[in-house]
Amino acid sequence: MSLQFRQHPILFKGFNGTLLLKKNDVAVSKVKGKIGDSDLLVNGYFKNALAWLFFKGQKLRIEADVASRFLNVNQILAASAEMGSSATAAPGEKGGSGAYAFNMPAQLELDLNTSVQRLTFRRFRGRQLSGRIQLKDKVLTTPGMAMQGVGGRFRVAGRMDARSPLIKVTSTAHLENINVDSLFYVFEDFGQTFIMQRHLRGELTAQITSDTYLDHRLRPRTDLVRAEVKTTLRNGQLINFAPMQKLSLFVKRGELANLRFSEMKNNFYIKNRIVYIPEMEIKSNTSRLSTITVSGTHTFDQLMDYRVRIPLKSQRRDKDERFGVIATSSANNPNLFLTIKGKEGNFKVAYDQQRVRQKVAADLKREKKVVKDILRGKKKEEEKRVKPSAEYFEF
Repeated sequence: MSLQFRQHPILFKGFNGTLLLKKNDVAVSKVKGKIGDSDLLVNGYFKNALAWLFFKGQKLRIEADVASRFLNVNQILAASAEMGSSATAAPGEKGGSGAYAFNMPAQLELDLNTSVQRLTFRRFRGRQLSGRIQLKDKVLTTPGMAMQGVGGRFRVAGRMDARSPLIKVTSTAHLENINVDSLFYVFEDFGQTFIMQRHLRGELTAQITSDTYLDHRLRPRTDLVRAEVKTTLRNGQLINFAPMQKLSLFVKRGELANLRFSEMKNNFYIKNRIVYIPEMEIKSNTSRLSTITVSGTHTFDQLMDYRVRIPLKSQRRDKDERFGVIATSSANNPNLFLTIKGKEGNFKVAYDQQRVRQKVAADLKREKKVVKDILRGKKKEEEKRVKPSAEYFEF
């Protein structure tokens, strides 16, 4: 059979299979067909299906295994937006092509085991999606979904609560060996133009724990986002990144154009539209910038406040006159403390005077302690030398 619904623009076509009816329930066996460009194969039970179909206010529960060779999420969500546009669109707002809607009927319950070979959503292309999806009382949950894409693998467990005007999404996502430049491209540089996919290379492994709020057209409320992001970036490159180019007063511009590093680890925090960056070390390939230390904040409005420490020398070379050998050491190298402040198109690099004062105070305190320890050690040594013998002899 083929179906065309009045309020749904996508044609359901080529459906065939076996239906078993018992009272209000329908069991389906090898029912397959296409919804637009997407294909489906369904085996399972539609409980209370006939009552739901013919009477208002009835619930439908679907327990099934659903498989697909290709799923076009763009097309399905755009169709849902058109279907609900007359009821949900604000005055003067169009709900047609290009918009998305996420409407979960209160009368629908789902318990699905899913398997999708390929799917597409905007720029994203995924493969080998599998997992379980449950829906009840407008709350969608998944104990675990896995998928391959952008060079690596995703695993997500979470909950989507659509009972209020704002949809709350609570999730924990694991990313394994994702190509970071592809990730930025797929998510359209996360809505900013400061650090883009052309600036980054490397393999990203991360754990993202987040609370996100969306409206029913899947537009995020960025002021309510809360997240902790634990990241490891391996074999990384930072290419022609504007703040690094500003450091050309201290390091050759050629060394800054393609800054390579073997591994970078850090935990980022997001709250109140601000990304908090704890202090982290980036071990690079350049002669001057062997280890860069970075910390600071970056707002969703692209306002930066970074603190950077760079070594003026990567190593000290000492010659041993006895053997004619040159030894290298990175201890006690002088460092340069800088700040990077401003917006993405108008920022300034300056000396971090506050951090320099803190560093000088800490060094003086440490040297004072060393001197005290030396003097205390000398005093004990003198006392030990003049201490009388405790031996007694009888004649």
